[in-house]
Amino acid sequence: MQKNERVKALALLKQTYFLSLKIGNWFEAASSQVRIAALEDISNKYASSLSHRRIALQLFKKIGEKGHIARTLAEMGQSCLLYVDQLTNPKILPADSILVKTISKQAVDFLEQAVTIAKPISSWSLIQGCEKSLSEAYALAGNYKQELLAYQNYITYRDSLNNIETDRAFNKQLLESEYNSKKDSISNIDKLRNIRLQFLEQQNTINQFKLKQQWLYATVVIFSLCLIAIIFLFRNHVKSSRLQNELNLEKTHKILKEAEYKSRMNDITFSALRSQMNPHFIFNCLNSIKLYTEQNNTEAASLYLTKFSRLIRSMLDSARSEKITLASEIELIKLYLDMESMRLKEKLTYSVMEDKNMDIDFIEISPLLIQPYVENAIWHGIMHKEEGGTINIKLGLSSDEEFLIITVSDNGVGRKKSAELKDRNIFQHTSHGSKLTSERIAMINEKYNAGAEVITTDLTDTNHKPCGTLVTIKLPVK
Repeated sequence: MQKNERVKALALLKQTYFLSLKIGNWFEAASSQVRIAALEDISNKYASSLSHRRIALQLFKKIGEKGHIARTLAEMGQSCLLYVDQLTNPKILPADSILVKTISKQAVDFLEQAVTIAKPISSWSLIQGCEKSLSEAYALAGNYKQELLAYQNYITYRDSLNNIETDRAFNKQLLESEYNSKKDSISNIDKLRNIRLQFLEQQNTINQFKLKQQWLYATVVIFSLCLIAIIFLFRNHVKSSRLQNELNLEKTHKILKEAEYKSRMNDITFSALRSQMNPHFIFNCLNSIKLYTEQNNTEAASLYLTKFSRLIRSMLDSARSEKITLASEIELIKLYLDMESMRLKEKLTYSVMEDKNMDIDFIEISPLLIQPYVENAIWHGIMHKEEGGTINIKLGLSSDEEFLIITVSDNGVGRKKSAELKDRNIFQHTSHGSKLTSERIAMINEKYNAGAEVITTDLTDTNHKPCGTLVTIKLPVK
């Protein structure tokens, strides 16, 4: 396939993938990712191929397609082996390099999982291929004992499949022989069939007479049953009317409870928005713009004003949506930190790190969840240090890829010291955003049993002295 043809094919497959996601066709979306990965293999882009197959694997798991799960894992293992071959031949990296060993181990893991899933569903040809690839992967990893065992398994499955084909050929010949032997007896069977038809006609005449008798008996029985049914239906109507009234009351109560939940969630969401757009923050922003203007630093003033307007617009847009993408939430956090960094200058630095294997444009979360904890880190942790500090934000998936894990850490004075300073009225800033966010998470767990949680940990140095705070946010991936 020519390069321009591959580019067109990739574009069409990506379009198919997003359309399939939109209409909820998970199987077609997963299949599109598998085809994209195959094109990447042709282009020798094995790292990208693995990334696309991981997405396909999650979608196949979502719909329980065990056969496709096993095949996808096998293809991921094969891509790892091709990737190793690409890195070592010609010798871009030595065979004992950390990257080559890591990819070889991944190949073993993928192939072993494929064999484990394929055995219960009797996918013997797939198991045969996996065992052969496993022998290569074990050899790359230096595990020669396992290499020999995997190769023996490959030979065993190959011979078993050959025996199955032989049995099929023998059975075919046996059936043909039986067919030829029975072909001669067709005429005798036709004679017997005619005799049987005559007998059935006589039996049918007798049955018609019996049927007339049965109709008479049935009429009497049906009349009696109808009388009983009328009495039963009348009593049942009274009971069903009573039950329907109870169900209507329960339905009305459920609707009222749902409306109350939505009302409470909207109140908390807009309270979170008001806490993030508090007058103190807006006043500081306007003062910074005024200071840049007085210093004739029009470029800084324009940049700060642009970020300020984008931040306000992002907050308002987020508040109107029940769910936003993780990419939008990250953009909002970066805007907020950029503005605080410009205002506080060298006193604040930050970093935002995200897992490269995570599709932030695909994952959705409730809006305005992270910023309150970032604000707390600045105002209650770093602002109390004369030399300033750093905020580190990390985003990734749990080991089972069922939860999104977000951590916000700072190297400030810690919660205990911050509380002491607040009691002395040294620090006047009050933030309700994190409390409101905790309430939103509690409401979501109460209704959906989602397993979301927020954990706050006090950090200490080697001398057990406070050296900052770590907030861990755990959200289900949907």
